[in-house]
Amino acid sequence: MTGTDGRVACWKHGETRCAACWPQCSFIERLIERAAHDAGLSTDALPDHIRRRRCGDRVFTFDYLAASVSHAEGE
Repeated sequence: MTGTDGRVACWKHGETRCAACWPQCSFIERLIERAAHDAGLSTDALPDHIRRRRCGDRVFTFDYLAASVSHAEGE
């Protein structure tokens, strides 16, 4: 992978990747997508506040949106 200036920003040797920078923004997204693809894993683009966890055959989705939620007693 190269940066916008044409310099090598990340390279792969076998199953190892080395980033020559602190990956940020779209670069880290592309880096992870490529690594996942190479490993045969699928990726899902999620909003910043959504997290997904898998445990066996179960999938848990968590929403960390900064909003207040009220819950009445007995519901």
